[in-house]
Amino acid sequence: MSVNRRTAALTAGMALLLTSGCATTVSGTGSSATSPGGGPSSTEPTSAEPTGGGGLISYQGDHFTVSMPDTPTKSNEKISTPSGPADLTLLTVEKDGNTYFIAYADLPAGTQFDLNGAASGAAKSAHGRLADVKHVTYRGAPAIDFRIVDAGGSATGFERALNVDDRLYELLAVVPGKNVKTPPFEYPLMLESLMF
Repeated sequence: MSVNRRTAALTAGMALLLTSGCATTVSGTGSSATSPGGGPSSTEPTSAEPTGGGGLISYQGDHFTVSMPDTPTKSNEKISTPSGPADLTLLTVEKDGNTYFIAYADLPAGTQFDLNGAASGAAKSAHGRLADVKHVTYRGAPAIDFRIVDAGGSATGFERALNVDDRLYELLAVVPGKNVKTPPFEYPLMLESLMF
């Protein structure tokens, strides 16, 4: 699958993540996720190739900053959530076969967000399987880290989703290979660079 087709498939998954995660109650509806059975085939990569140089570029967003492997392309779309309409902003960088995303949306005030449901919805929409789910706290906000394996039949996504004061942030790296275990080294740097 080409980078653009892989990107399109996972972008659609991010919009579904928003709608899957919005709920009117606080209770979680997601199920516990485990790594899929079986290991990668001998021809599949198990770690992502790094982008050249390793330097990240700081991006000043709307009430946040983040660093990405290059200057991002920005796009916007309106999406529907169970709690009402929201504007989704997507920052995208494609570099050396990997695709990096930062997505954010301001949810209607008081929206309860189900991180487990969001992760499950993202994997389903990307036609992949959820793996390595881990609940974390990032700068005081609840977050979920996970991988989407076999996304679109040929890619792996590494993702973090968090909700901060009714704003959902998603940070994602998509790499070639059905079950890549290690993200590109820029991805953890990008995660840790998010300031709000």
